[in-house]
Amino acid sequence: MFYIIRRNYVGPNWADQKFIDFDTIEVRTAPATTNQSHEVCLEGWCGTTNDIEVVAYGEYATLEEARNAVIRIFGKVRKITVGDDSPNDDTSILETYKPGEFRRESLEATQAWGYEIIEEMISVDTSDAEIDSHVERLERESNDEGYTRKANLQYLMSERREELRVEGSYYE
Repeated sequence: MFYIIRRNYVGPNWADQKFIDFDTIEVRTAPATTNQSHEVCLEGWCGTTNDIEVVAYGEYATLEEARNAVIRIFGKVRKITVGDDSPNDDTSILETYKPGEFRRESLEATQAWGYEIIEEMISVDTSDAEIDSHVERLERESNDEGYTRKANLQYLMSERREELRVEGSYYE
């Protein structure tokens, strides 16, 4: 039998770079167990320990069924090699995936990546539609690099425009 388990970081430091893309989805040969009673858990929440939540997503007769279930349940995922990004080296883990097609990047890393670009693109008169257009273009570039920065870009551009508006109001 094969089992799907998701590990999610649910702690207070979610914006920290080491936790920004922490979550994993595992296809395993051993089922999850609850963190208190250590009973087998095939479906649902298994508990949270050290800010890591474990959730079970079923039992499957074949590896192919489990793989198909990962895609059906989580949508786009990317396979990783255990040891590259995996928080766990459990030998029952056959495959490990990350949610989403692209690696999420922290706000700080996005800011470092796009600071000069954002400075050039955004003015006090930049419209919401223009920001949306800039975000879409930069997100495509980010995706080509294997990252997603969309929400961070939206935030940083809107913040930059607001900063310029506040600065401008001081000089009026």
